[in-house]
Amino acid sequence: MVDAAIGLRPHTGWAALVVLGGDPPVVLERRRLDLRAPGIPDQLYHMAAELEFADAERLVTQTVAAVRAVAVRALHSAIEEHRAAGRRIVGCAVIGALRQTPGLAAILASHPRIHAAEGDLFRGTLADAARALRTQLIEISDRTIASDAARALRLSPPALEGRIAELGHDAGPPWRVDQKLAAMAALLVLARSREPARPRVKSRP
Repeated sequence: MVDAAIGLRPHTGWAALVVLGGDPPVVLERRRLDLRAPGIPDQLYHMAAELEFADAERLVTQTVAAVRAVAVRALHSAIEEHRAAGRRIVGCAVIGALRQTPGLAAILASHPRIHAAEGDLFRGTLADAARALRTQLIEISDRTIASDAARALRLSPPALEGRIAELGHDAGPPWRVDQKLAAMAALLVLARSREPARPRVKSRP
């Protein structure tokens, strides 16, 4: 069975998905993963800010649950398709801004926080979906993905860029920033999955 890894670069309502596998890794799949649930607002927190707090809380709770369900189904479908093709998904990486999302009242009181929460919604639900599916998860900052991947692969930054360019050349277009970053994330997952397990140190009695 071939080891494979999923890299995800989320956006509002969708994510770029790239699956890499094999040795050396090649692009097995790339697609646009739709994360829109029927009837959900385009800008959830902007809409919630116009409501009374109780109504806003209800809207956010229902919408987050709906988006999470869509993310679980979409990610589960992708994983099962690769398993059916004889591939073992060793993990999933979700790229995004790593920060603590404040409570709803704090979000709705600040326009910058409202914008941040819109992006965090889909990153967070994809991470939750991976956990729900018991898939090894790496959450990685979009600011450090290149350096983290280069370090894990023991490559210089230019060598990593060359590797990503080769993957894109073999796969063909589209191979834009989203696909490049998702591919870096998948390479990072594969590299970490191949690291030898650290021996457990028994505590002294």
